Amino acid sequence: MLVLKVRVKISYIHIINRISAHSISMFSLKQMKKYFLFFLVFTSIGMASEDFPHNNPKCSGKLKLQSIVECVLEHSPIYKKSKLELKAIQGKKIAAGYLFPSNPVLSVSHAYRRQTAADQTLLNPVLQSSINGELMLTQEIYIGGQRRGMLDVVDAEFAAQVRRVTVMERELISQALKSSLLFKDSIEKYKLILDLYSLSQDLYKITKGRADKGLVASIDADIAKSESIKIYRLLQIAEREKQINKANLTIMMGVKYNSPLAIQDALPKLSIDTKDADSLIELGLQIRGEVIGAEYDIIAAEKRIQLLRKERIPNLSFSGYVQRDGFNENVIGAKLAMPLKFFRDNSGEILEGIAKKEQKLADQIESKHNVMFEVIQATTNYNSLKIELENYSPELMGRINEDLHSIRKAILSGQMNIRDALLTQQSLISLKLSYIQSKLEYYLSIVEVLRASGLPFPIG
Repeated sequence: MLVLKVRVKISYIHIINRISAHSISMFSLKQMKKYFLFFLVFTSIGMASEDFPHNNPKCSGKLKLQSIVECVLEHSPIYKKSKLELKAIQGKKIAAGYLFPSNPVLSVSHAYRRQTAADQTLLNPVLQSSINGELMLTQEIYIGGQRRGMLDVVDAEFAAQVRRVTVMERELISQALKSSLLFKDSIEKYKLILDLYSLSQDLYKITKGRADKGLVASIDADIAKSESIKIYRLLQIAEREKQINKANLTIMMGVKYNSPLAIQDALPKLSIDTKDADSLIELGLQIRGEVIGAEYDIIAAEKRIQLLRKERIPNLSFSGYVQRDGFNENVIGAKLAMPLKFFRDNSGEILEGIAKKEQKLADQIESKHNVMFEVIQATTNYNSLKIELENYSPELMGRINEDLHSIRKAILSGQMNIRDALLTQQSLISLKLSYIQSKLEYYLSIVEVLRASGLPFPIG
């Protein structure tokens, strides 16, 4: 099996694919914690060096499919956005790892106390005064395992986001390959119709000259003219299609529209058994990022529910203070405070979390259904198009080219009736256009089979 070798600046996606190639069990939360900082280092380096050019010379001229894919990945703002989400989760990881739920609180109080004249008696002729003050430091601490619970939630979210990045990467590669195939096909189609239009122009000039001399009927010149007009319309359609496909590809690559662009290589044929759709479905369910990401979403939802239950246990607040009291005595003491969760017991939040977990379970089932349908649809289209393309044998297409060349010579030399020649030529041209279209759909189906089954794209 050929392996994708896209040398993008952010390489952690490929490292992850190697860690979990065939099963979610190979990429557990424990392993996610192990590789967490490693991935974040690569993310930070990649983000710092990425500049998203608008006129990258490496993304113009004669390019291979691998280079086109690299340019698309480097330029895509959607891909950048998905990777930036990993940095956001990095911040959540730091916040969840704080040792205490809040910062310490330092409070200072000062009061001056003095007796009034009403307190003056014979036994107490001197009015007393005193200075009261207090310095207290308060700190809240975790006692229910909430910190560990928050870290578990972030780890699960990170694992799910990593899979979303891999999904985004595969989708972009698929789109880049399909856009490249469309652009290459539109060029081939344009060249064929341009050649045909040139012939129709020559044919009209010759037929018009013969009609003016009375050698052929004037209706033959009108037929040749109408044929030229029809082919010119087809040429304009082909031109618009070529320009639109180029615009789509250049925008995806982040280069100027007027940049020169040509595709040098072609997509290899598949070397897998597409008749066994069940095996490809099983493979897709094992390695498609959508399914694995949905499972991590379920884990994250369950971790949130566990965290909400842990938060039912109130955190304690310890206070230590030094004080000068009303008797002018120095006091050292401590306090312990614990909120009573009578009215806000997280029951509503837990119910909401359970409902969201059920939604994630439904999303996972939907992801599996989508994978199954996409694999069946892709293999069905590929198998059908493969049989269809076999009808266009290399020998037949070679003879078609020779026949078109012979008709051209016969028309220009006047050896063939104009009406018969045009009818024969139309049939041969239609066959060649059908071949170009079938070939395009065949290679597009290869890309779709690879995308649907989760197999690596054979480029590079």
